[in-house]
Amino acid sequence: MDITVTEPEKRVVNTDLLKDTFMVYLVQTKCTGNGGPDDFEKGTHSVWRRYSEFDLLRNYFFVTYPYIVIPPIPEKKLPSFHMSWKNLTTDTFDQDFVERRRSGLEAFLHRVAQHPTLSDDKIFHSFLQKEEGWKEIILSTNFQSKADSRIHKLNSYFRVQRVDKRFAELRHYAENLHNNIAAILRIRHKMANSTFYIYKGHHHYGSMFSDWASMEPEMVSSLHTVARTMNSFSDSITSVLDDEELNFHDLLKEYLLYAESIRNITKKHEILQFEIERGEETLANKRKLREEANPSGQKSASSSTSDNAGQFMDDADQDNNASDEEEQKQASQEEESSQTVTQKPRSAVVTNVVGGIGRVSRGFGSVRRKVQNKVFGEDSPEIKETKLKAIDDSIKEAEKTLEERQQEAKNFIEKANEDLERFNLQRDKDIREVLINYVNLQIDVCKKGQITWQVMKESFSSL
Repeated sequence: MDITVTEPEKRVVNTDLLKDTFMVYLVQTKCTGNGGPDDFEKGTHSVWRRYSEFDLLRNYFFVTYPYIVIPPIPEKKLPSFHMSWKNLTTDTFDQDFVERRRSGLEAFLHRVAQHPTLSDDKIFHSFLQKEEGWKEIILSTNFQSKADSRIHKLNSYFRVQRVDKRFAELRHYAENLHNNIAAILRIRHKMANSTFYIYKGHHHYGSMFSDWASMEPEMVSSLHTVARTMNSFSDSITSVLDDEELNFHDLLKEYLLYAESIRNITKKHEILQFEIERGEETLANKRKLREEANPSGQKSASSSTSDNAGQFMDDADQDNNASDEEEQKQASQEEESSQTVTQKPRSAVVTNVVGGIGRVSRGFGSVRRKVQNKVFGEDSPEIKETKLKAIDDSIKEAEKTLEERQQEAKNFIEKANEDLERFNLQRDKDIREVLINYVNLQIDVCKKGQITWQVMKESFSSL
């Protein structure tokens, strides 16, 4: 598929309450049929797309393919300091801004079309072919309801116990990638501003030499040549910095935005790991409940009621005696603490009171359970069997859920590692080309500068 994004157009849609002004871009796709997707009609397809529709497509990719490093799209707005040497505003309808966005959106579609998985997606194909009804098609996938909430992401990040070292290193790499490229772009921005004003300063040389030529008839030809050369040298910096923006800044900026996609992969893995740990905890609690419901060596529930009643009186007397001793001990402790209560903070006093109430409550609860078991007897074997079966069923369900989570995490890791390997090869190739092209551009600038100064040297020699 050959994809181009051209002809940015400003449109205005009037409604009863609002006036919506936005830019649209013509997306043209040519499919020759040689190795193209089966559901893609042959020929050339043209559709108009808004920036928000590109953003919707990318969000769909994030949710549907969480293990893929999704290509970025241009930022919605440029930072206020960006390209200050060119006086480029953050107005989204500025001609230069629109052109930069058009180029970035085209690069996004090229990246998707070159990806072995994303290029086969049916929603992507409909994005390129169907202008009407495409939003309904993508929203019908209900992908937005499947998106992990921000709260869930934060919860998994702070509560996960077993952190995978590989994904922890990947998160650290994404942060370093973002910070390093951001630092390079800031340095380049400062240098571009300085270089621009230094070059433009040579325009004053041109004006000075032109004025001088009017006062020196014998040197008029040479001085005019120098003036023209200086003016040409001064004006050349604009095209040089434009080339840097397109072939250095924008390509590096793309990988700065790639860092977000890498971080999303690590966040998804943290969510999967958190769900596994929570499933293991749930399973452990159910197994513990199973053991408590049928402890080893427990007596049969068929004991006679008379034996229970006799034994109950003895146990109740022992519990009451123990309770009396506990109350006496507690009263003694409270009497001692009352003498120094003014020296303790209020929180400590409240803790003592609540703790005492809790101990008394637990004591009565223990006696109550014993009374119920002694008087009414334990559950019948049939009821007990039913309860145990319900617990066993819940354990099987928890084991099945945990196994599914573990398999999902395993598949995710395998696919993520495969795509990260693909991304690393792409990154190495792209960064190498970007840096080499930047060096070649600076060499060309130096050569042109050398020619300029050589011309001026010859002009001065002829004075």
